[in-house]
Amino acid sequence: MQYNTKSKPLRIGIVGFGHLGQFIYRHIENERNKAIYDFDLVFIWNRSKDIFSTFDKELNQELIVETIEEGLQRSPDLVIEVAHPNIIEEYAEKILDACDLFIGSPTALANESIENSLRKKTIESGHVVYIGTGAFWGAEDIGKMNERNTLCSLSITMKKHPDSYKLNEPLNSKLMEQRIKLGDQPGEIVIYSGPVRELCRLAPNNVNTMAVGATVASNLGFDRVQGCLIADTSLRDRHIVEIELSGPETIVNENDKVKFHTKTVRSNPAEIGAVTGTATLLSFVSSIKRAQGRTAAKQKRANLLEYDARAATINKLGTRRELRAQQSATLERKHYFEHLQQTFEATYQQRLKQIAVYMRPIFELDEILRQDAHEDSPTDGSNESPAEQPVSTLISTLPAVKTERQRTNSDSSTASIEADDPNSTTTRSKRHKNHLGLISLSASLANNQPQALFSNETELFGTQLVNPSLLLSSNIS
Repeated sequence: MQYNTKSKPLRIGIVGFGHLGQFIYRHIENERNKAIYDFDLVFIWNRSKDIFSTFDKELNQELIVETIEEGLQRSPDLVIEVAHPNIIEEYAEKILDACDLFIGSPTALANESIENSLRKKTIESGHVVYIGTGAFWGAEDIGKMNERNTLCSLSITMKKHPDSYKLNEPLNSKLMEQRIKLGDQPGEIVIYSGPVRELCRLAPNNVNTMAVGATVASNLGFDRVQGCLIADTSLRDRHIVEIELSGPETIVNENDKVKFHTKTVRSNPAEIGAVTGTATLLSFVSSIKRAQGRTAAKQKRANLLEYDARAATINKLGTRRELRAQQSATLERKHYFEHLQQTFEATYQQRLKQIAVYMRPIFELDEILRQDAHEDSPTDGSNESPAEQPVSTLISTLPAVKTERQRTNSDSSTASIEADDPNSTTTRSKRHKNHLGLISLSASLANNQPQALFSNETELFGTQLVNPSLLLSSNIS
């Protein structure tokens, strides 16, 4: 034996072990003997425990629980109530806190406070209430008319043998009196005719079919759906359910009006004294199977909601918070460096000019040194004075002049000593020449275009280095 591979078997709890409860139990046990089964029975509860001693000895005693709360601790997926409307009033909300609920006594919903509390509880708990159609024929079609708001009237008539009724007062006394008057003669006794809501209170075990009709036709409700209860002594082997409804009028052939109308008569085999017919038992089991499919779909939705909840919980963990903080800090640094880049590009020319201001004395001193080296060179055959040579010539001869001057200074220690003496005639002569050369350099820079000091191919941080005198002569005084 194995369960359905498409979904795990539905864990079932049965509340009530009367004729209908025993039928459901046998059906589930027979299904488990098949190769594939859909239900697992986890507990059985009944108000009186004496019924278990008279039932089949093969009943697994471990399934029997003392209280419904004990059964709910076994984690059922669906609890099937087939006991009494009072069980719905007392335990329905507790059951919905734990799992889904299949109501076999829908007459309990005739109490408006119970109906409203169950609707509210299903929203709070996320669990579902199922109601079996039982002996109510055509429930889906009537439900469609109810959705379109085309259902104008609905009346339900139930006929059974007098021994099949379990009535509250005053209906029970009325039935007994009318039956005495009728004697041994066959005939019908109208026990009640009127709104279904009041009838559900007077005959809670016998008019579940009417309660189903009032629930399906929710636009009419328990107050506008009409019920008629008849005891017929001739019905020894069946129950009869008549359902009659009407829809809106339609104009046909200009002035003729025709109203939609339908009536069904359902003859359900049943023994004398049986509250529920045989076909109703099978219909009830089919409703449970349909609930099983819907419960599986609901479970998938619940799994998705649980996944979303876990994802939200994970997002609240410290590691996620730290990761988000790191991402935020990285973005801030990125924006900061982008701002620096934009600022640098905007102030590039201004900064380059500032650099030129600081480098200007260095270039002026470099020009003076070139002139001095050129004047002191004994191998230079040119007769031009340093002041008369163009700046381009001075720049082009700079490497050779510096090399020659270094050699001359190293070989002439005497000249160095004289240079240290402020009263030396040679020192005074060089000071005079340097003064004249500085004046000549200023005049030369004013009349000649400065040349590049470095090759344009040399780059420093993406910027080409040029003689800042070019900028100073044009923009900086």
